[in-house]
Amino acid sequence: MRGFIYILHSNERPGIVKIGKTTKSPKIRCNEHNRDWYLSINSWEVRFWRWIENCNIAETEIHKLFVKHNLGARGHREAFRVDVRVAEETAIRVCDKYPAKGDEPTAPILRKKKTLDRIAYAHIARNGMLTEKIIEYKKLMSELDFYKWLMEIKELL
Repeated sequence: MRGFIYILHSNERPGIVKIGKTTKSPKIRCNEHNRDWYLSINSWEVRFWRWIENCNIAETEIHKLFVKHNLGARGHREAFRVDVRVAEETAIRVCDKYPAKGDEPTAPILRKKKTLDRIAYAHIARNGMLTEKIIEYKKLMSELDFYKWLMEIKELL
């Protein structure tokens, strides 16, 4: 399965990394972990990510290489006590074995841009002052992140 391998780290807990896979944007996945306080941490940052052809196999390989460093915390099998640079070097070596044969999944998101623009403008027309928040978000986020956010909330609009 095509997807991303990613490594999260936090200055709050140096030496602890979270190594995972996702078919979403690694930044969105990082935000989910921060919202959920994964390992009681809400300051995770994406240190590494790579779009590859088989994220399932690559993730399993990386986890096996670090099995002795696994925190063993219940429900946190993707957390390891390892230097972030070592984790990154290992992930690069493994990911290089599975280069993606297609583009990252940004093209479908950008193709939906026109639809999302219509949704946003309809929301603005209906809600007036609330649109200031949407405009504020658009200024703060990259265009791609903004449209991903709009896709997540479009049912609420």
